[in-house]
Amino acid sequence: MILLYNTDEASSIDIAEEIRKGIEDLSLIPNRTVTVSIGVAGLSSVRDWKQWMNVCDKSLYEAKNLGRNRVVACEG
Repeated sequence: MILLYNTDEASSIDIAEEIRKGIEDLSLIPNRTVTVSIGVAGLSSVRDWKQWMNVCDKSLYEAKNLGRNRVVACEG
């Protein structure tokens, strides 16, 4: 989990996309590509920490279900 302080959703998505591309470009395992799915969730539309974690989880699994190696943002 990465928390981005004082960052709007569009900037958070841009940062997450940079992280995703950076990981994809790494050569960690010979002859293999390592990828990451990232879920982005803002705090503005959630009531509490538990709801926010549920939104984060939903975003992550949506990214995986859409084919992995992507960034998905969900609203609370």
